[in-house]
Amino acid sequence: MKDARGPHVPNDFVQKQNSSKSKLRGSCVLHTVNNTRRATQDNLHQRQLQGRIQQQQQQQQQQQE
Repeated sequence: MKDARGPHVPNDFVQKQNSSKSKLRGSCVLHTVNNTRRATQDNLHQRQLQGRIQQQQQQQQQQQE
């Protein structure tokens, strides 16, 4: 995602800049909310994947026995 500033800058850097400038815009808050939401979705997805992998491994073990 590119914006007017050119290449994408890491979010913590953006947050520092925003918090130092004006706290009225609230974009830094929005950023963190979006990031946490994305992170939780990623975690859920990984958990689902791990669950599937474990199921497959168990099935393979049963077949080998």
